[in-house]
Amino acid sequence: MLTKDDKNFIEIILKPIQVELTLVKIHLNEINGSVQKHQELLQTIKETEAYNKAHNANVEDKVNRTKIRVEKIEDNLSEYNMAKKYPKVFVIGIWVAGLAMILLTLHSFGIF
Repeated sequence: MLTKDDKNFIEIILKPIQVELTLVKIHLNEINGSVQKHQELLQTIKETEAYNKAHNANVEDKVNRTKIRVEKIEDNLSEYNMAKKYPKVFVIGIWVAGLAMILLTLHSFGIF
């Protein structure tokens, strides 16, 4: 059986170890809290990355559709610019088409 002096001796020997273990536990809790914060940050980054990836795909689709629309507008604009640059040719073309329609109409009535 241990005497009171033996118990006091063991207690004196174990006290610094107990203090060190308490400090290690405190430090470990701080590290675990830091790790938890980093894990949450990584999760947020992953979610943001997934959202940005989906958003960028939508934006890319819209850009491609807009590009097609711009190309169509450019084609129409080139026709308009042709008529603007050569108005006499454009007017003559309309005049010839109108004359052809009149002649076809007269021919269908047997007048010409």
